[in-house]
Amino acid sequence: MREVFGTVDGVGVFIRSDTNVEDLPGFTGAGLNLTLPNVVGLENIINGLKEVWASPYTRRAFAWRNAHMDGPEHVYPAVLLLKTVPSDVSGVMITADVDTGDREFLSVAVNEGVGGAVEGQAAESLRIDRRSGAILLLAVASAPTRHVPNPRGGIDELPASGRETLLGPAEIRSWSTSPARSRASSRPSRTSRVGPRRPTSSLRLRTEGCSCCRSDRSSRAARRAAAATCRRWTARCGSARPPR
Repeated sequence: MREVFGTVDGVGVFIRSDTNVEDLPGFTGAGLNLTLPNVVGLENIINGLKEVWASPYTRRAFAWRNAHMDGPEHVYPAVLLLKTVPSDVSGVMITADVDTGDREFLSVAVNEGVGGAVEGQAAESLRIDRRSGAILLLAVASAPTRHVPNPRGGIDELPASGRETLLGPAEIRSWSTSPARSRASSRPSRTSRVGPRRPTSSLRLRTEGCSCCRSDRSSRAARRAAAATCRRWTARCGSARPPR
């Protein structure tokens, strides 16, 4: 740690696992193993390394692998130390449309604070066309709180700002390498909008029966409530998520 981070004193790290069976055809290990956020102090980090390394062998993790893959006992973990960064906004970006697999799109989900879009929060969800710069806003971030690293270790939960959108056009534009994208106007494209848009047909299949996905909402409060309901339904019924 001293060689990489410069010091151990007062440095917070996220302790995460990685294994040889993370993202396989028909199986994902996302959220299955333990992550310890913002661990401070050498002794705490050493203890955390042991805890995270052992987490793929818990009853819950083994049962999930056993139900979805052959040879679930052949899992070989590593442990990663990631220096804590006090982010205003964080999340996940996938270099394809997660519903169609189209690699000309980016799928982005973010929340305020650290650990965005990975703790079950109602996240701002976008689809970005890398060719044209079109932005489709599928859901707003309606989570009422944000996670902020505590300098003494651990995470504090503070009220969210309540901003309507978290990512600006300039930030989104910087992710694309296509010439057309870099020349795009700084204003949102005509396909972007405030509030959750009715899902595309591929997304609707994942939220079938969710009434908020099929209703028109006009007020800001109603839009936020609709987005939160959609996210809860997907988290509960999405086939890619392991049971909590």
